[in-house]
Amino acid sequence: MGVPAVLVDEDGKPITREVSDSEILTHLDRHSKAVMKDFYKTSEFCASCHKAALPKALNDYKWQRAIFLYDEWQNSSFAKQSPLPFYTKDSVSTCQTCHMQREAVKTTDYGAKKGQLASHRWLGANTVVPKYYGFDEQASRIVQFLQNSVFNVDIFALERGEQADGLASQTASGTPQSVIAPLGLASFKIVPGELVTANVIIQNKGIAHSHVPEQRDMYESWVAFTVKDATGKIIDDSGFIKNNGDLDERAHSFTNRLINVKGELNGHHEVWDNRVVAYNNTIQSGRSQLVRYSFHMPHTATGDVTVTATVKYRRFNQHFMDFGVNKNHYEMPTVDMVSQSRIIHVGDNPPTPLSAPEAKAENKEWMRWNNYGIALLDAQQYAASVAAFQHVQKMRPDYADSYTNQAIVDILWEKYDDARPSLAKALALAPGNARALYYRALVERNEGNLDLAIDDLKIVAVSFPQSRDAHRELGFSYYQQHKYPLARAEYEYVQSIDPDDLSAHYNLAILYRRLGMKDKASIEAAKFADQKDDPTASTYALEYLRSHNEIANESVVWHVHELDAPATRIAPVVAPASGDMVGSGSQ
Repeated sequence: MGVPAVLVDEDGKPITREVSDSEILTHLDRHSKAVMKDFYKTSEFCASCHKAALPKALNDYKWQRAIFLYDEWQNSSFAKQSPLPFYTKDSVSTCQTCHMQREAVKTTDYGAKKGQLASHRWLGANTVVPKYYGFDEQASRIVQFLQNSVFNVDIFALERGEQADGLASQTASGTPQSVIAPLGLASFKIVPGELVTANVIIQNKGIAHSHVPEQRDMYESWVAFTVKDATGKIIDDSGFIKNNGDLDERAHSFTNRLINVKGELNGHHEVWDNRVVAYNNTIQSGRSQLVRYSFHMPHTATGDVTVTATVKYRRFNQHFMDFGVNKNHYEMPTVDMVSQSRIIHVGDNPPTPLSAPEAKAENKEWMRWNNYGIALLDAQQYAASVAAFQHVQKMRPDYADSYTNQAIVDILWEKYDDARPSLAKALALAPGNARALYYRALVERNEGNLDLAIDDLKIVAVSFPQSRDAHRELGFSYYQQHKYPLARAEYEYVQSIDPDDLSAHYNLAILYRRLGMKDKASIEAAKFADQKDDPTASTYALEYLRSHNEIANESVVWHVHELDAPATRIAPVVAPASGDMVGSGSQ
């Protein structure tokens, strides 16, 4: 392509001839100016690869979003570019902050600063490459990276079901009792044979994007849940590895099921055949996910059990791994990212604090309730979510976000009037809080108070100029007022943040037409038509789930893993289809 400039002259102009190492070492400052750009240190640089789409030219179908880690980062608390995350960070973290951490230099390097360099190990989650090539130090560092406060796992509550005799569980006073929380701090009593459901909260607190990232039909991360008796024998479990290396189909896995044109899973990542995501169980940055497991307590009077929840990760599912290396069974490293255990006694259970190391890793009680509320919100359990946030308010009456959180539930529940007092309380505690103002604007607009909504959204947009949500809602509010030039400006600004924003394509197609800009309107309308979801594609997902009952449960946001149901640990033997010739030598 040409000789790259690795040095600039005294005037800062690139030198395109070949230069010697001695010249570079003599003028390291000029070398740095030639090869280093501020852009390389930004997340936008990473977005050039880590935000991608599948065009119609590839799949002969339509435009499909493939990966969008940059968007997830930008909308997370790590970027500090959006007012909407449930938690905030003290400082900005870019992609490079996490994946190019500075480390001490072991050998002489003229580019080192204070004996350190930005690591080019690109620590992430690829555990296979180091094993395959024998990079032991890299393998060890990746495990450390994955176990470094990425997740928090909290066996938070028990739901009480029926006893073996079918009678509903009750408290000592005779009143029904259904949820015991938080475990470790609450006293409760369990009777022999009682059905209990453990509520496990998985918090994605250390990743600036979803887990697993991207549309990865071949990545594999899941929750392993075990119930062991007093001798340590497993009596119930979920998330085990079967004898052929495949993951238990009923496991709660952080995945998105990509269905192809045949209504089947894409087994070898044939992205050109993608049609629809059957469901998406990935966990977003800063969010919490609730996983529920039901089992019966032992019938013996001393049948204590230990329940353990572990977030596990391996790079690929076994099918894709074997395909990739062309072997029948390639053993991959499996990493236990985080784990927690609780002992449940048959009989009385007093408060049982965790051990010192476990207690240090555990969230404070108010945050445990807050994460529970967030998880219930995403599971569409709105009444329970409100109750959880009200627990937070009792423990942290000064925490403005808890009132905003409650308002978010009411807004999603379409109880806009109920959201107003919560937002008023949040703004009284934190005047000018952009997050509360954003949601108050939605309430105002729903009530027809467009001027008030616009005033709030303007403040949010000034505080967070890169918030696509603020500008999108501001544009729609202007549109409702028929202020088309102002609405156009907002949606065009949204496109400067995200050129593929579907709402911007749709609304600009209308706005351009009303402003007499027919050519631009046609362009935006065509983009919208290509990029919007295919309304017929859901058929592929429904057909797939209908024929795969073992995983259909995972597509329901509020479900229980019933551990007493039999699980398949052995790979099934597939019988030949009608007409197949067995043993004839035919291919």
